[in-house]
Amino acid sequence: MVFFKKYNLVGAKKCDTEDVYRVINTANEWLLSRGMDQWQDYYTKELVRSNIINKEVLLVTQKVEPVATVTISTNPPNYYLAENNPENFDYSSLFINPTKQALYISALAVIPKFQGKGIAKELVKIIEQKAKESQINFIRLDARGDYKELINFYLKLGFIKVGELPEPDTSYFLMEKTF
Repeated sequence: MVFFKKYNLVGAKKCDTEDVYRVINTANEWLLSRGMDQWQDYYTKELVRSNIINKEVLLVTQKVEPVATVTISTNPPNYYLAENNPENFDYSSLFINPTKQALYISALAVIPKFQGKGIAKELVKIIEQKAKESQINFIRLDARGDYKELINFYLKLGFIKVGELPEPDTSYFLMEKTF
């Protein structure tokens, strides 16, 4: 799929692991330079490869250069579930209608030199279209609470804050969009 006449969007395959990882790692370095380390030890090449195999990972390129990526799943992230977090709390229960099927967004990353060009917004629109086509009425994600620009980005796209994931350094807002 082509959007903005400059970028290509493909479903990532195992052979794209390096490109997806490069986008995430470059975005991680940018986050680190701003004092945010949430991706530092989490997104390994192994996890990226596993996501490509087990979830839907989209990759945006400009010619052959990787530009952005996002991971989509119908399953909540493991750390939302009681058995996988120190609080032993099911954070997915905080969503508006937690038992209804949803698309979960993770690892939405845009290489810094391509930020501000509407790529992330377009990716969210594509995910919304996928949800509608699958008759799924909810899109869910979490976003770092002290990353105000990101929170505002999602709020402008119609997401609402429905809960909070406490972390030692900062909290993460659970966010949801309903159609």
